[in-house]
Parts: sequence; structure tokens; C-alpha cells
Amino acid sequence: MKKRITAILAFCGIFALGASAGWEQERDDAARLRSEAERSPRTTPYRLGGETIPATPELAVNIHKLDDPTAELLKKANFKTVRQTIYWYRYEKTPGVYDEAELKRLDERMALYRRHGLTPLVMIHGNAPGANFANRLESYRRFGAFTAMLAKRYPDVRYFQLWNEMDGAFTDLFGARTPKLPMAERGKYYAEMLKIVTPMIRAANPAALIVTGGMTNWTEFPAALYENGAKEYFDIMAVHTYGMPVTWAFISRGVKLRRLMDQHGDRDKPLWNTEFGVSAEAMIRAWGIPKENALEYFDDKQASQLNECVAFNRKARVFSKYFIYAWHAGSEAPKDVKEKLSQQLPGVNFDDISFSLIRKDGTPRRFLKELIEATRKTSAGRENGGIAVENGRLIRNSEPFFPVGLVFGRTDEAMQRAKAAGFNSIHQEYSLRDVLPDGPDTVSEAGVQRIRDLHETARRNGMVLFPQLTGHYIPGWLAETAGPAPVDPNGKKIGLWFRHSLHDPVYQKALETFWRTVAREVGDDPDCALFVSWNEPAYGLDATPAALAAWRAAMKREYGNIGKFNAAMGTNFRSFAELAPPKTPDENRTFFYHWFRYNQQAFADFFARQRSILKEEAPGIRVTGKHPVTALLGDALYCNDIALQATTQDVYGCDSYNGSLLHYRDAMEAARSLSGGGPVISYETHAQKGLPPLKGEHAALQLFTQILGGCRGIFFYCNGDVPGFGFFNDKATPPEVREKLTAFFRLVNTHQKEFSLPRAQADIAVLLSNAASLHYGSDADPAKRDEYTRRVSQTYDLIRNQHFAVDFISESQLPEKLGNYKLLVIPSRSILTDAELKLLETFVKKGGKLLAFGKAFDRDESFRPRPVPAVLGLKQREPAPWNRGQMRLTEVVPALYPYFPTELIVQEPERVNPVPMEQSIPGYIPETKLEKHLQLAANQDAYASIVMSDDGQVVYCAFDSLYSTELSRLLGGILETGLGINRELRITRPGSTDEAVELLAAVNRQGTEAVLLFANSGPLAGRWEINAPAEFYGEWEDIATGREITIRQGRTLLELPRWGYALFRRKAPGQTGRRRVVVRAVNRVGELLIDRIEVVRQ
Repeated sequence: MKKRITAILAFCGIFALGASAGWEQERDDAARLRSEAERSPRTTPYRLGGETIPATPELAVNIHKLDDPTAELLKKANFKTVRQTIYWYRYEKTPGVYDEAELKRLDERMALYRRHGLTPLVMIHGNAPGANFANRLESYRRFGAFTAMLAKRYPDVRYFQLWNEMDGAFTDLFGARTPKLPMAERGKYYAEMLKIVTPMIRAANPAALIVTGGMTNWTEFPAALYENGAKEYFDIMAVHTYGMPVTWAFISRGVKLRRLMDQHGDRDKPLWNTEFGVSAEAMIRAWGIPKENALEYFDDKQASQLNECVAFNRKARVFSKYFIYAWHAGSEAPKDVKEKLSQQLPGVNFDDISFSLIRKDGTPRRFLKELIEATRKTSAGRENGGIAVENGRLIRNSEPFFPVGLVFGRTDEAMQRAKAAGFNSIHQEYSLRDVLPDGPDTVSEAGVQRIRDLHETARRNGMVLFPQLTGHYIPGWLAETAGPAPVDPNGKKIGLWFRHSLHDPVYQKALETFWRTVAREVGDDPDCALFVSWNEPAYGLDATPAALAAWRAAMKREYGNIGKFNAAMGTNFRSFAELAPPKTPDENRTFFYHWFRYNQQAFADFFARQRSILKEEAPGIRVTGKHPVTALLGDALYCNDIALQATTQDVYGCDSYNGSLLHYRDAMEAARSLSGGGPVISYETHAQKGLPPLKGEHAALQLFTQILGGCRGIFFYCNGDVPGFGFFNDKATPPEVREKLTAFFRLVNTHQKEFSLPRAQADIAVLLSNAASLHYGSDADPAKRDEYTRRVSQTYDLIRNQHFAVDFISESQLPEKLGNYKLLVIPSRSILTDAELKLLETFVKKGGKLLAFGKAFDRDESFRPRPVPAVLGLKQREPAPWNRGQMRLTEVVPALYPYFPTELIVQEPERVNPVPMEQSIPGYIPETKLEKHLQLAANQDAYASIVMSDDGQVVYCAFDSLYSTELSRLLGGILETGLGINRELRITRPGSTDEAVELLAAVNRQGTEAVLLFANSGPLAGRWEINAPAEFYGEWEDIATGREITIRQGRTLLELPRWGYALFRRKAPGQTGRRRVVVRAVNRVGELLIDRIEVVRQ
């Protein structure tokens, strides 16, 4: 990675701190800054656009090459991100012409990163021929064209670092060599380069994040970037911190640069250290040649310094990512220096003791050995209890784990009763009131013992514990000394389960003491799976004095001066001290939206801080949440952004109370996909009553459909004989209902491997716009707050009920996740920013497809009307003439005839790209010119209601995305025949071509493992024909009943009782049948191939 000059710098200049006359001052400064930084570590996540990045730092490494053995060793040391150099001069030997042979080799390298699941930081530097300071503007444009080409060629690469130590002697493009300008001048020219190159990269790949080159200067050069307007042209600041000892530079430069960034309003951006390391040559220069055991001496010194850097950053969190230099062996000292040292240390191979973590033979040096051992112990700790998440599954004791539990249960009797009923876990709270009953500084030994006793009882009874850190049961002294309960700007109480504002310092201090006490006492308990952060936390727009003070401080950090704030918000405040939030959205939509987003982030930051504190005391602790599932209910005022909250948890958790089977499915699909696709745990659910009496089959199916939607852990509310809810109370849970539920829980507990399998990757995502949720969800009339979210929910059902695999996706997930899908579905009234719309344009250019509905993107993030965005391909859209509030679709193209048996009604119709005569004569059909669009469906007034672009990439439905079975069926046909999207399974009733919406289904899989889940949501027994892809051909058995189905020639028949469910796993080769079975297989024209068969256990 480094040229000869770097070796000279590393050897001769690296000791600048230690060799200077003021080394005592450097040492004392580092000690002071360390103490200050460790006392106030960062707890709030970083924010890059709509993306949230946890504050927890990640140790990374520089590598020179990648192969399979290297990748395996990186994995053992838990390295996930690596820094790799691309030398510009190798690829562009002639201006504008790129070497295809070199690019092919680079393709292979990038494929290796993907195959091994490594995230590359691509650092690009090295002047191409003809690039120099004299013709710098042309050189910058050439460099921009090259990096943009790479960004487009490798769309899955997120991080692009522009140059290496460019403030030093690595390049003359910014005046470091000729004419050897002052450092601030070099920063000015680097800023000039960023303004040219960054827009080129972002245009080629909107998801790309720009990392500054690693700076050796941490004062004048970065300050010049801000002074010359470069703030908007980089996403991450990077620095290098060499010195001897390296810890002084690592601490001092990092803390000072972080503070400089904060002073310039860049607190939300991460700071990376892209090179720090320790070499034997530098140690010799600092401390002389060791008299004996040279190899051991150098290894010990390197390990101790690197460990100290890691320990500091884990505690102080100055660097978001920090990259050790370097992985591979090889001395970088000049040849004459190596020869001289070799004479003084005969037999020592300096290639083995330079900056490297491995020796020339590939074996680890001491620091890497310790890192590998620490990773192994962490993994072993999880294997001997605890919880890990691997490939979308919960893992405990090295096996897939599916927690089925009861809420509450402290005693041996309660736990044994739960265990006998098929449960394997207990979800039990302990509270702040128990730990601090008498005052803020007195931890109750009795309260702590109560916590220890709970853990010991769970261990003794073989139950896995999921304890809840309850912060809303508070002692009397806290109620008297803490500030008021949270209220909004109108004085209305907000939130659930919060007795005081989460910004209140007295409340914060008490909570921190509570959290630290718990983590110290039981944070490393192997029988404790996950710590639940709070009970059903929902908040709101907090306008208490403490909250407003925190908000004003945050705005000052973000904007720097009140003028910038006013210009951005359209306000006229004289100072940050005078800031007052809007009382209603319509006062100032831009201001309101920003205020709303701040409160969402502050709510997430509260839990990020909690997790940070817990991990400081017990690094192996794992945290989960218990959020009310409100994403589809129009409850935006609770500030519960799933994607944001998920960044604060190791496993996303929620509760689930609803009598609708489809809502259970959809809510869990939303929680799963919006939280990142991992396992979701339902910490409270219950058998909801419809018309009495409660039916046992329906009660069990309510739980099964949560699993079908993505739930991978269920806790029933509640243990004991509590009237109304108790699992063992005959009125709350009648015996016949309890019998069905017990059978279900025992089934899951017995077959955790099958039930824990993650959902198969979906081809389709439905957009759930947080911006639209906030604007529509803050309506003064509570009845109107679901105007957007009910459209999202119904859009989802329009597609999901046709048995396509569908996820949800939020705008914050678009940069990273949109490329995983073939089709993005856009509900009516969705809102995206201009930058997010650009991501959609890139998605379509790369072959992605869109299905959009009326009024999609008709407003911007400030709720202002917006013209039709280019990505929809429409010239114009307008409300339907003649005051049509609804419209009948009367005809479709022939390919859609099988999906359109008769006319159907749609709501809030639009007219797109109209021609003049259509405005005056109903039913008149002129020669319509829908440029670049094909008509798929026409309406009663004889103009198009569904159009498709000529390239087949975009379908626009000129009406509202509200549900009807007929529309769902038509859209299923459009997805199949027009957009080329396959159903996960096709399910029909025998003799019918209609998709059977009452039979819910899902395919869960991981590698070669797969299971098929079916749920009959109807009150009548049924029979269905299942059409499955060839990969599912063969024999399958239901784990509950042992019945078998055989999928041949793509089809089979399935029978289920009312509210029945089944989970089929592939039958093992040679396995005999176990009980009577119903099998029917038919060919493609419906001819019966196999009639009823009885199979007797042999």
C-alpha cells in the first residue's frame, strides 16, 4: 500500500511525538484528553442522510491482498471491514482510457469481498500519468471520472476514500510537494477537488459514501475543508495517527479532530482512523535495540500499544471505525536501514516484525492471537448460553433457538408450571424502584438480591430468562425530585410508560445507576438470553424544559448560527435560546417535519445510550426492545421509527395484540423487514376474543400467523391465574383453549430448528415512507392519522395476498437494501426527497421495476405539492374529470383476461397524460398519445387507468392503493405477465384459477433447509391446489400431524380444518410414513394422478 517514501516517513518521522522536546507535554495532554473523552463517551448514533450508524466502534484492518485463507483468518478475528488500495495509475495509463485487464482483476477481487461477506473501504490514490498540480482542475476531473466509473461498476461498494495522506508527500495534486504550500492551502485545494469529484461519484452511485483521505495533519488541513465549503462534499472524516507510543497520537489527534468536527456542526458525521500501527523500526528508534528476546519484545510492545488504543476507543468512542495498519507482513523501512538493523539483530527477519499482524508464513503475531482468542471466547460464551444471531436465526448452545415463554414468573412453582405447559423461557421485569428505593446514591442490597434470585431461579429450573429493565416504576424520592411528565408543545401529555421526560437529568442519572447496577450484577449470566430495554416504549414531541434545552443545543451544534437555521426552516428566531417548536404542523411544515424527525432520533438515541451504558459494564450483554407495533396503524406521534430503533438493539422486539390474523402477519412482516430482516421476538401477545366464546383453533392460529410473518420468539401474556389474561385461569383461558395453545407451544419447543428458519428473500418491497407517516399521521383529527399507513397496509395486502413474497422498506433503507429487490411498490401518498428519488432512478436504470399508485410522490418532505417526478415516466397527472370519486375499470389487455372476470371499482381516480378532447366529451376516444407508455387497463370514461412504460420497467396505477379482492387479483396478473415477478407459491381452489386469499402461506429457508407454512384463515375447512417451483418437488411431512404431501409436476393438494395450520418439512430419504395421509397430485390440466392414499407406520 505504501511507497518507499512512506517507509522513510514511518521510520524517520513517526517518532515525532516521543522525540520532541515537549514529549512530557504530549504525554500529559494525551492523559488529560483521554480522561475527558472516557468520561463523556458518544452514545448517540451517527446519521448520514437517512441512514443511522451505531456509535459502537468497529475495529478494522488494512490489507494488501485477499484470498480464502486470509478471509478465514479475518473472520476468526471478527474483522468485518477492510481497507484496500486501488492505484489510479495502474488503470488509467492513457487519459480517459482504462486498462480492461486490470479492471478484470479488480472484478475478481471485489467478487471475493462479496463471497466472504467483507465490507471494503476502497481507497483510491496514486497519480495517473499527466496528473499534477499545474493542471490540477483537469486532473481532478479525470480522477472524478475514474472514481465515478468504479462507483458505477461496483454498486455494492459503499465507502470510497479519496487519496491517502494527501496533506503530506503522497501526491503533488494539492500542493504538498511542488510548490510545497502551507497546510491550510493544501486543504483548500483538496476541498476544490472534493467539489468536483464527489458529485460525480454520487451521480454514478447515490448510495456511495465519501471518506476523506487519511490526514496526517489534524488541525489546519481539516479546518481548511470547512473554511472552503467542503462540508457537504464528504460523509466521513479520516485521519492517521502514527507516533511512539502510538497511543498518544491515537488519543490526542482523535479527540482534537472530533472536537473540531463538532465545532463546525458535523457532530452527526463519523470520524474514522484509517491507519494506526506499531512497527519494530519505530520502536528501535524510540527505545533502542532490545538486548535479548527481540522477537518476543517487539510482539509484546506492539500488542500492548494496540490493545491500549482499542481499550480507549471502546470506552471513549472517538473513532467510529479504526483500521490497524496492517495485516500482511513486510518491512517498509529503507533497504539501507534494514541492512544496518539486520547486522545489529542477526537472525531477525524484519519482514516479520514491522507493522504486520501476521508473519511471512501466515501465522498470527501476539496481538492477532489475542484478538482471535477473545473472539473465540465470546462465541463460546454464546454457545454455553446467551444468544447469537446467525443468518437470521437465534442461536443458543450452538443450536437454533426459538423462545416460547410466559410473561411473569419468579418462583420455582411458576417456572415449573410454565415448563410443564411447553414453555422454555420467562419474561420477567425488575425495576428501578427495587434498586434505588431510598435515594439516587444508595443501591439497595435487597433489591439487588431480588435480581440475583430471579436469575438463580431461572437457572435452577432450566428456563431461559428475558429480563426487562423497567424504568416506569419509580420510587417516591424520584417522583418528587425529577421534572414533569413529558408533554407536547400544546401541554398535552405524551407517550406510554414514561413518568418523566427522558431528557430530565435527575431521571437520566437514576436510570443510569439502575442500568449499570444490573449489568454489573447479572450482565454476564449465560442463562440470560436478552435484556429487554423498556416496556412498550412510545413517546412523542417532548416540549418539557429539559427536552427543549436539549433540542436547542442540538440545533446549535447542527447549524452553528441562527441565520443558517432560519434559512433552512423558514423561521425568524433571534437566537437558539429563543427557539420554540411549532404547535401544529400547518404553522410551518418544514420546521414541523424537522422537529418531528429530531424527536424520533432523540427517542432512538435514548435507547442507544442505554445499550452503550450496559455494554460498558458487561461487553457481552445483548439488548432487545419491546416496542408497540404501530408502523401500520397511523401512530406516528409515538415517534417509534422501527428502522431507527432497530439500530439500538441486538435483536428487535415488540408486542402484538390484535384479533386480525392478517394484521398479525403484516405487522410481523413490517417489524422483520424494517428492523433489518433479522429475527423478531413478540414479547407480549394474547388470544384475542372476537365473537364469544373464544375458539381454541383460532387462538392458536393467531400465534402461528405471527411466525408466518417473521416472528421468531413468542411470549404469552401472562403466567398465573390473573383474571382476564392468566394462561392458567379458566375464565381468561378456558381449558379447551389452553389445550390448543399448549399443543402449539409444545410443538414449537420440540421443533425449534424448523420454526426458527428465516423468511426466504423476497423479490418485492413495499415502500413505507417515514416522511409520509409523519405528515399524515400528525393530523389534528385522530381519525385521519392513518390516511397514509392504511394505504401502505392495504397495498401490502394487494400483493401479499396473491402469494408473492413481499417485504416492507423505509426510505432510510433504500441506499443499502433497494438493490436486493426486483420490484418496488409505491403506495399512494408516499413521500421521498429528491435524493431518494434519484436512488429510484438508479434502481430502474439497473433493471429494477416500479409499481406506483395515484398521488405517489405528489408532495415533498415539507408537504409542498411537487410536480410528477421523472422516475414515474408521466408527463402529467390530474384528478379525474367530472368529479369522479371512484371509477370502474372496464377493460384490460388480452394477456390480463384470466385475471379480470368482470369490471372492478377503484377509488380516487386520476387521468395521466391527457389529450385535449378527453377533457370535454365523456367516452370519446381520440388517438391517445401516451408516449413511452402502454395501456394495460381502461376505465368507464375510456381513458387509461393502468399504464406501463415501453421498456416494461414502470407500471403506474392512476388510482388509490386501497384494497379489493378483484384489484388484488388483477395486480397479481400484472406482476406475473407484465413485470415477470414469480409468486412464492400459487394457491387456488380445485377447479378455479382464482388465487385463494384465505390460505396464508410462506416459505422459510436457509441454505438447503426449507419449510412450507400454511394457515387457513377461514372459518370453514378447505382444500387447495398448491403450485410450487421445481425446487420443492418431492415428499413433505407436517411436523404436527405427520401427514404427508407429495409435490409432483409442480402441484399437490392440501386439506386443512377451519383455522388450521401446518408446517411441512422435507421428508428424509428412506423415512417411512407415520400415520394416515391425504395426498392428491394433479397435472397441469387438472387431471387426477394420485387419489387418497393411506400410509401406515411401519
